[in-house]
Amino acid sequence: MRQITVYAHRGSALQARENTAAAFDSALHLGFKAFELDLLRLKDGTIVVFHDFTLRRQFGKLKRIRSVTLKEFRKINSDLLTFDEFVDRYAKKKITVNFEVKDDSKTLRAMLPGIAKFHDPVISSFRRTVVDAALCEGLEAGYLFHTMRAFRAGQKKMKGNRLHISKNLLRSRNKPTKVFSSYNTHVYTVNDPIEALSLSAFPFVHGIFTDKPEVMHAFQRK
Repeated sequence: MRQITVYAHRGSALQARENTAAAFDSALHLGFKAFELDLLRLKDGTIVVFHDFTLRRQFGKLKRIRSVTLKEFRKINSDLLTFDEFVDRYAKKKITVNFEVKDDSKTLRAMLPGIAKFHDPVISSFRRTVVDAALCEGLEAGYLFHTMRAFRAGQKKMKGNRLHISKNLLRSRNKPTKVFSSYNTHVYTVNDPIEALSLSAFPFVHGIFTDKPEVMHAFQRK
């Protein structure tokens, strides 16, 4: 029987600040068995768990993450995590972790020793070179696409068959059964339990990313 993996998107981000220990701890408490998180590299090379390329959305600052040092990062918010801190805190948990690399393969290479400590790691990225590099390392890895146009442009260059795609790509006008039937597909970000169950009816869908525990609970009751 096909198992649907339900990922806590950036941890339980509605209960605590996204991509923080509080958010991941909350996800564990709620019963999630899989996390999704984002990784970026600071100015001094430190890898941090952070989604945006700038501080504007979360902290109202125009500064780019790539220009921030670890010392400065510590002062932004005490709840923010480095990758090493995430590894120390969660590597021994029997959870699936999807590490989304936001920048480049240099970040992935620096993460490899830490990733190896996890029970069931997955790499994803909008950058094909990152996913290709992860596949070369023998890791499970998925290509991220937000639009059908981007998928069509990158389809022939893919070295693996795992996709992480926006739920919008599964609209009927895109003929999803025909287009995605040969792929191991994981869908983001789905916050309606009924919609999530409907999307899981596609036989090629194996994972759902969500902000809401209600989605995870819907699959537990199924």
